[in-house]
Amino acid sequence: MPNKEALEVILELRKFRDDIDEIMNAIGDKAFISREEKELLQEKFKSLKSRLNDAAKRGTHNEFQDAYFEPAVRSASANLLIATNSHPIKSNWHSALYGIHIDVTYYLDQLEKQFPDA
Repeated sequence: MPNKEALEVILELRKFRDDIDEIMNAIGDKAFISREEKELLQEKFKSLKSRLNDAAKRGTHNEFQDAYFEPAVRSASANLLIATNSHPIKSNWHSALYGIHIDVTYYLDQLEKQFPDA
């Protein structure tokens, strides 16, 4: 069982990963989305981007945040350059989200290997 600090980082990174996956899955390989879907995805994307930016600015407080959380969210935040009001399909969000998915899951996987019971 991981210590409390490691578990907190694992849970936070999993939440980012799950939110990224949710948006990517909603876009999928669609060629068209309705206006309502577009607006919902834009809100989710805006929230994700804002949370990543806030997390990247927050700073670290322990060794697990230093080694795993901070580099994951800084990299994801820096690489998420698409405007939140852009079109999810026409602006190729899927590609951008895939890139930050890699940023987050790389560090998450490393931490989960250390704490497989988390």
